[in-house]
Amino acid sequence: MNATWVYAALGILLWSIVLSAQTSTTTVLSAVTPSPAVYGSSVSLSAQVTPVGASGSVTFMDGVTMLGFGSINGSGIAQLSTKTLPAGSHSLRAVFGGDTNGFQPSKSSVIPYLVTVVPGGAFSSATN
Repeated sequence: MNATWVYAALGILLWSIVLSAQTSTTTVLSAVTPSPAVYGSSVSLSAQVTPVGASGSVTFMDGVTMLGFGSINGSGIAQLSTKTLPAGSHSLRAVFGGDTNGFQPSKSSVIPYLVTVVPGGAFSSATN
């Protein structure tokens, strides 16, 4: 909302309020690959923000932990690659915080995701 004083032709000060139009958005966490992932491998996340025209970035989350940001491209897609997911179950989500062009915030549904470990992959047997 922008508020300004306007001086009318009759010499009267008027208070003018200009309301900016707000546009609802939808954010979908559209891809998480590979599925499942092996601990230490790169995981790619992709989110789609609609309608196209929203700008800024998408925050990728694992529960309440921020994984990182991805900039929204001209097609409304944001991406992030990470190797920071520990082994175990995860609750992944994409969050668009809105922008200065009037596009409102939105967040995706939670996507369950699993990172596995390779049994014995980190250790080798000692031999004599």
